[in-house]
Amino acid sequence: MVGGPVIDVTNFIDERRFSWFQGRVLALCILLQICDGIDLQAIGYTGARIRAELHPTLGEMGWVFSAGLIGMAGGALIFGPVADKIGRRAVMILSVFLFGAFSFAIAFVDNTWELMALRFCAGLGFGGALPNSLGLVAEYVPKRARYTIMGLASLGFIGGGAASGWIAIALMPAYGWRSVFIAGGAAAVVMGVVLIAWLPESLRFLAGQPGRSAGVRSILNKIDPSFQAPPDAQFTVIDEQRRGLPVRHLFTEGRAVLTLPFWFAAFFVLLNLYLLVNWIPILTKDLGVPEEQAVFIASLFQVGAGFAGVTVGFLMDRISPFRILGAFAIGGALAVISLGLIGPHALLLMIATFISGFFIVGCQGCLNMSTATMYPTYVRITGAGWMLGIGRIGSILGPLIGSAILSMALPAGSLFYFAAIPMLCVLGAAVFLSFNAGGFVPKREPRFLDLSPLAGRGRLSSAAKKVG
Repeated sequence: MVGGPVIDVTNFIDERRFSWFQGRVLALCILLQICDGIDLQAIGYTGARIRAELHPTLGEMGWVFSAGLIGMAGGALIFGPVADKIGRRAVMILSVFLFGAFSFAIAFVDNTWELMALRFCAGLGFGGALPNSLGLVAEYVPKRARYTIMGLASLGFIGGGAASGWIAIALMPAYGWRSVFIAGGAAAVVMGVVLIAWLPESLRFLAGQPGRSAGVRSILNKIDPSFQAPPDAQFTVIDEQRRGLPVRHLFTEGRAVLTLPFWFAAFFVLLNLYLLVNWIPILTKDLGVPEEQAVFIASLFQVGAGFAGVTVGFLMDRISPFRILGAFAIGGALAVISLGLIGPHALLLMIATFISGFFIVGCQGCLNMSTATMYPTYVRITGAGWMLGIGRIGSILGPLIGSAILSMALPAGSLFYFAAIPMLCVLGAAVFLSFNAGGFVPKREPRFLDLSPLAGRGRLSSAAKKVG
């Protein structure tokens, strides 16, 4: 029996201009990440006030910071494979309601243990939101500008982290630290309702599911209203499907040389990231910097990270991601050492914090975008989720290491000197990847920034063929 033409949805997107529909998907993912960043980083900006009211020890404060990250690790490990099985949309909606509702509930805690428990539950949602939103963006943008647009998308999470500090500055003096969680949690719940109304399912996921051709056809028509697929058209993706546990396929077909260094690098990047974002506000305040100024200095870490997101995406459309990872690791090591040398000089702290955020979060952005493009569709979210999940082990240890160093009554600069060591480990992973995993880097299109229509717009994909 002869079937209709086979239309590869990946080629369909690559051959057309970036549409308003795709822009809507991008905007929704950015807004989701803003909410994620606001609620995740709120604990760092409110930490000094929490210590003053609930009186946790330094060790307990480390666990307060780490509780959400433990949940985040679990959420990433659980929701990655689930999204590859049931779709990105449902997991993203569930995730935003989880972290929104539990963040809101934090405003009503009476003791440190309740705070830890609710941060853990919110963390489950944090872990499911970020990898799925990045994966969805990667699947809806054309290959020629994929890294650049993903870099723009990453601004959501980073901008949310900075906005969390500004919200704290605006609300805490008049309404206390609990108001920060009320505002962030309520915004996330509203965002969940918005996603239910407007977020589409992954086009590649739908194309790989039997009986979902009507949904694929509807999305293709929204991307290109002039496109009319024949009634008997069949939709597919280039990537093959594999049976068995998705995690197993992270190590098959030579992908171990990609997966293990990604996990290694993510562990040390996130260890450093959460060591710094949680303790910088407290350390700068202890140095004698006024509380509002200390929070503002800490927020500049996220501002630097925002510049990194755009820069890394722009560079990855031109240069090997592994070289970029190595260069940013060197920059991050030098930046954190400078933090330890500055002392209580507010302006210099602002500059060094900004530069540290640029390089350290730039490393994480490089890893996030690499996993979202170097793994095949059937295991893409599993790859991103497990990388972040393993990395979260480092993020859990980061705040605890910070509390241990501070409990030893060492100079505050000692914490920043230690932070250079993980960045050198990331450099080692980048060197290994450069020599062993270059074959996984997608080939770059010569017109990577050209979002104009390519030849053949409105026709069937060049990959369309008759099934004999």
